[in-house]
Amino acid sequence: MHYGAYDAGKVHRYPVITPKPKYGKTLRLGQRLGLSDIDVMKIQVLYNCPIDTSHIQRGLGDRLIDYCDFAFGMCNFSLGSGPTWVVQNESTTDGPVGGISNGLDPFLFASKEWDDLSSLTTEDVSPQGISNSTTTDSAATTIAPSAISKTPVTVTIYSPLLTSGDDGRACIQFALFQYGPSSYLDVFVSGPLLQRQRLRTFGDVSRMEFWVRYEIKLDMGTKAEFQLEFVAYLLEGTVSLDDYYVVKGNCIYAD
Repeated sequence: MHYGAYDAGKVHRYPVITPKPKYGKTLRLGQRLGLSDIDVMKIQVLYNCPIDTSHIQRGLGDRLIDYCDFAFGMCNFSLGSGPTWVVQNESTTDGPVGGISNGLDPFLFASKEWDDLSSLTTEDVSPQGISNSTTTDSAATTIAPSAISKTPVTVTIYSPLLTSGDDGRACIQFALFQYGPSSYLDVFVSGPLLQRQRLRTFGDVSRMEFWVRYEIKLDMGTKAEFQLEFVAYLLEGTVSLDDYYVVKGNCIYAD
């Protein structure tokens, strides 16, 4: 059965299925990956196959490179200078009511009142209000035109130095909650042998005010060390993160 805290609600910002408060930090709702042993056995019987569940892969095993659900802090992330991300344990008025796992769990939250600084020049922004060097993925770069009128406050967090699999491939997965038409997120990668580059910009105004799962495929060609950088740009909104995974190879939903 595939369900989550927010799936049955008319307004997906608000959870409609939640655990008892004492389980709020640890319990996950829904079965989002794979089949149970009983499910597999039923299918095998239905198709007259030998009953065998020994091939079922349990968990991520050695594929997991990095993980944080922010239930007990910021894990191995480090903060940039200036405004900071914070682990939010309670509902917000300008962001999520709760994390994506069960509607009561903590999440990472970036919010700061922006100052009325000088306007950006036309060299600083594209027509959508994003730096001209951003990704061309139109599904992830629609920013409200009002975003160009102020200088955004940037809030940065860094992963530890990570190591890919032997083939250089990795997948970055996380849940994102955008609140307000003038907030968006950039994800960068860098490393000892990697020049810093933007992997993707997330700022789709049609996917705001509810949790959305995203994935980024990373292919460095060969085994390499790398560091991820999450930069939130805040004008009149907030940005939140939850359920962050980095795995070797192909992307999968890990929960």
